[in-house]
Amino acid sequence: MPKKSKRYQTTITIKPLETPDFESLLQLLFRGTKNPDLPEHALKFLKGLRSAGENGRFERAKWEEYCTANNISKTTYYTMINKLIGLGLIEVVERDFYKLSNRSERFFEAIILSIRAFMSKKGQTPQTSV
Repeated sequence: MPKKSKRYQTTITIKPLETPDFESLLQLLFRGTKNPDLPEHALKFLKGLRSAGENGRFERAKWEEYCTANNISKTTYYTMINKLIGLGLIEVVERDFYKLSNRSERFFEAIILSIRAFMSKKGQTPQTSV
């Protein structure tokens, strides 16, 4: 099996949330970054892609324009982008564009299924082989 690139991996701090929602997920994703406004910037970026429809894309070469228009630094921009890619909320297409991705949705659905499968086996004793 070929090794996958670690370039776009990220860490999410998971904690039980009283009211889990998408904004809370972004808060956890950007926890510990030097810019406390990153979750808001990320949400705005994602909403822009979503409002552009199914074929909505953001041209990667326009990062400087985006930074100027949103008053953020290059470092802030790339921290946001790399974490969104690492979580699977966006992906790179045709090497020149970012677009929304459903990789995170598929990942979390698989996690939910694996938790349900594990929990449904409560009280069962493990089989040992002789």
